[in-house]
Amino acid sequence: KQELTIFIDELLSKKIITEKQRKNINEYKIYNFLKSDFAKQIRTAVQINREKPFCTKISAKEAMDIDGEEDVLVQGIIDLYYVDSEGRVVLVDYKTDYVEDNNELELVNKYKVQLDLYKSALEKAINKSVYKTYIYSIYLGKQIEI
Repeated sequence: KQELTIFIDELLSKKIITEKQRKNINEYKIYNFLKSDFAKQIRTAVQINREKPFCTKISAKEAMDIDGEEDVLVQGIIDLYYVDSEGRVVLVDYKTDYVEDNNELELVNKYKVQLDLYKSALEKAINKSVYKTYIYSIYLGKQIEI
């Protein structure tokens, strides 16, 4: 835990983060994530890709569930995807939302469409199926499979 504090303080001294941002960092939540089984799975991946921008065309029906023949352009940034030791692709999206009563379903309902779009775009980009998709809730301190 002390190494994490030193690292965050270095970010502040290098002006990568502000004093206000430093005060809002919850080291306990970061530390718990780094020690979690989920983080260990990520660290053992054979390939890790962070903050990958994407842009793809999809039908309006698929994007917004409306009738029509037109395509819409969807763009975003995938927080993380990795390839595990068995060659399977795993998609991860980090969320910081407050979740009332630890209700995981609230996050799933709110972000499922977004993650389905990310999954589709990623599969097109790498020409490979996504094995699993997760939200990692910083607030709850756990991963939620979609």
